Amino acid sequence: MHAGPSSTAQALSGLSLTGGEGWTAALAVRDALRLPWSPEIPALEPAVPPRSGGAADVSERDWFAWLRQVADAPRSRPVPHHSAPLREAQRQVRPSLQEHEEIWDRQIADLADALRDVLRGAIAGGGRITYLIQIVPVAGAWSLDVSAAHLLASPAALATPDARRELLGPRLRRAVTG
Repeated sequence: MHAGPSSTAQALSGLSLTGGEGWTAALAVRDALRLPWSPEIPALEPAVPPRSGGAADVSERDWFAWLRQVADAPRSRPVPHHSAPLREAQRQVRPSLQEHEEIWDRQIADLADALRDVLRGAIAGGGRITYLIQIVPVAGAWSLDVSAAHLLASPAALATPDARRELLGPRLRRAVTG
């Protein structure tokens, strides 16, 4: 995905809104290979087609090592893995991801505009926010706090003004400094 931080949000508060490329790539591999991972994290939407053969040649150790790298990676860039089966899986799902990039980029741009009101409310008393929101295109209204200043969220979780205020308001207020 090509969307970067919202320049408006960045200028207002130190908020970064990005496409969760690393997470999206990991979920695409998970969905394509039908790999074991938390059932609380929904499938990508639009869905990535399953690859025939499944995960037979991907070791659980390599899979979870790669997920730790994705979680620890700065920002949203994809994280390559040294495991040949995972590299091959990434290569195979890349065309599916490219087909969906335009949809996901548009979702991020729409959300960047929509977040302005939540940001204004969070910094109304002054101060600065350092917070990262990564949009991960999964089905349904879903979010995951990676840390106190890092949230993964689906487009549906931020789809309405009320949902944005409810999900982000308290998190952004806690992140205000100065």
